Amino acid sequence: MIGGGGSGGRNRGGGGGAGGHLVVNNAYFDAATHTVVVGAGGAGISTASDRTGFHGLSSRIGNFFGVGGAGGNTAVGFGTGYLLDGFGGGSGSGATGYSGSGAGTGGPGLSGQGNNGGNSTGATNPNNAAGGGGGAGGVGGNAVTSTGGSGGAGLSNSITNTAVVRAGGGGGSGFDSGAGGTAGTGGATAGTASTTNSTAATANTGSGSGGAYDGASGNGGSGIVIVRVVV
Repeated sequence: MIGGGGSGGRNRGGGGGAGGHLVVNNAYFDAATHTVVVGAGGAGISTASDRTGFHGLSSRIGNFFGVGGAGGNTAVGFGTGYLLDGFGGGSGSGATGYSGSGAGTGGPGLSGQGNNGGNSTGATNPNNAAGGGGGAGGVGGNAVTSTGGSGGAGLSNSITNTAVVRAGGGGGSGFDSGAGGTAGTGGATAGTASTTNSTAATANTGSGSGGAYDGASGNGGSGIVIVRVVV
């Protein structure tokens, strides 16, 4: 199962982290009705609001959880001492950066389900780019000068008898004159620069969406729960 992916932040936004990717072999369920919850992806952020991305919601069946991915941070608030670090989740989100405020550290991923987000730049213009969100298969990339960090790689699984990659991290936003970070594999989307909007991550992959510099950010991808019965 995979939790919902986080959405990228807006205004120098960090990339959204992927939902936690949990594989349980030989799980036992008694003969009863079991509730299955598929976690929604975090909602994207419109240009009317400068804020962090929304966290994805957790997926669940019985006592097993795929934890939701973290939403990307934002540079709203500016100024020295402002919290720049990414947030924790199934996979952590990318940090944001703002000129004069220093660089931030990517948020932590949950051990066994995901990976950390990437660090931001932010010392002086144009070093003002955000980190990528973590993916189930790899950490989010760190921003380099004016280019956002790449999203962390997704993870392949063959429970359906076909190998499918899911749960990639969203790319971090780049500086106005730079470039957004590339998307992690598995349905995530890239970060953007200038006023370009990032797009929504693919549904039922639990992937994160890219952070936006001055555009809107897209929705994180919804999660998925797959149960394979052995007879």
